Amino acid sequence: MDIPSPVCSILEAAKSSLDTISKQKLKHATKQLLRKSHTDYWDSTLSTLQVQSKFKDIVSLEPESQTWNRILLGLPANQLSFLIRAGSDTLPTPLNLKRWHYRVANTCPLCDSPNPTTAHILNSCSEALNQGRFTWRHDSVLSCLTSYVKNEITPFSDLYADIPSFRASDFPPSTLSRDVITSSGKPDLVLIEGSVFTIIELTIPFNTKEALQAARLRKSNKQSYHHLISDLEDKGYTVHYHTLEIGSLGHYEQCSLNCIRKEFSLPKHCCKKLFLKLSKAAISCSYHIFNSRNSRSWDTNLPFYCP
Repeated sequence: MDIPSPVCSILEAAKSSLDTISKQKLKHATKQLLRKSHTDYWDSTLSTLQVQSKFKDIVSLEPESQTWNRILLGLPANQLSFLIRAGSDTLPTPLNLKRWHYRVANTCPLCDSPNPTTAHILNSCSEALNQGRFTWRHDSVLSCLTSYVKNEITPFSDLYADIPSFRASDFPPSTLSRDVITSSGKPDLVLIEGSVFTIIELTIPFNTKEALQAARLRKSNKQSYHHLISDLEDKGYTVHYHTLEIGSLGHYEQCSLNCIRKEFSLPKHCCKKLFLKLSKAAISCSYHIFNSRNSRSWDTNLPFYCP
């Protein structure tokens, strides 16, 4: 039987990469080369497509966190459909409806921006921001993180978070006790263990590697936190400052997981379980935000989502 020439070249490449050929080694090397060949083909094909190419943003994140791989079977069918269509930018946004030749208004129902995309609805709409839609999603994820940390710390630690019942002060809202320091900074989560401060800033950016990295850089360079850290260190405290980014479709980068795992001395499986909850919270809240895209009203008393 004739072997197709592409397969022949892959077999030859596999053989040439091994000093001593064994059946098992040849099989493994051939599989790796076939997988790379298949990936390279679809990468080049997707790059030429206007809509489907956006799924590459997910492809670049998934190997690192494997978020969707672990989360898909645990999602309700409607959220699963939303997740996949959001990742491939095939949701019925005004821009897509216009592209599909439906006669509808091609502006954002909330802020009147022209041709709004999935990214606009989930992360960029100014009116959605003003109404607190994105804040509700952020605080839902923060609530999950705070509840987990609360169960892990010792009774002699103090935990504050920028959500009701966890603030150091409500008037004005603050996560830093005035007995410790007076500051305009309001970190999302503050853990005090003796003379050690752990400060975590959470961001829910759009679900691309570039957006996750940009959010980390922005929060890392925020001057108000540099001043806060400096003031605390001048008072003799040790400060651990971390940023945490969870994409609006649930993805995160491995450095975020490693950082939280190291800070709280968590076993690997516990940390993955925590991040799975954070991802589910972000996805479920984004699903609700998208479904509310045509409603100009927003319930400001909506309870935090808890997976």
